[in-house]
Amino acid sequence: MPIFYMILSGLFSALMRIMVRLAENVSFLASTFFRSMIVLLICFSAFKASKEDFKILGQKKNFTRLLFRGLFGALGLCGFYYSLLALPYTEAITLQYLSPVFTMLFGYMLFNQKVRWFHFAAAWVCFSGASILIAAQHQHNSFGGFNIDHLVAIAAAACAGIAYNIIASIKKDEPSWVVMNYLGLFTLVISTAGLVGTQPGIPSMYDSLMLSLSGLAAFL
Repeated sequence: MPIFYMILSGLFSALMRIMVRLAENVSFLASTFFRSMIVLLICFSAFKASKEDFKILGQKKNFTRLLFRGLFGALGLCGFYYSLLALPYTEAITLQYLSPVFTMLFGYMLFNQKVRWFHFAAAWVCFSGASILIAAQHQHNSFGGFNIDHLVAIAAAACAGIAYNIIASIKKDEPSWVVMNYLGLFTLVISTAGLVGTQPGIPSMYDSLMLSLSGLAAFL
């Protein structure tokens, strides 16, 4: 059953990325805003429907970790949405898939997770493969083909790696919708502040539909 859920997660993640790309007439901040609104609505509905005795902001002992989960998760999500629109699709996805590598590295450095030598070897292979892919397509650029958009995508993957480790450390104490609630709150604040500062135009009905569906797919 867990394998089935992993397959579904990969499917919905792919659908989310496709829908964000289809809404190319809006900024990454608008994409993040729509996703955060969908997440918060679902989390609030789950809280109201839940018969268990949980607080919507989680337990007091986990409050600091939940805050950092929300912060790093939001930074990772904003960076990922930015890279989806700023980079070729294959490059954005390749760099995002470095997040499991960062999850392993930060788990070792910050949470004392056991890591074997071959895990480090696999991490080196992943970074080397990503570097070769980028360099092959951007040979005219300096820094081995990398530019600021690539660095944003890598930073987003690193932030996601930290967030995943925090989730793992509190998953036995908090329901999933409480953890997602913090992600929604932080992304809503960051995206709203960005939208107020940049004052973009109002998305069309088509773009709004794609962004709403992408938010739903991302939550699922």
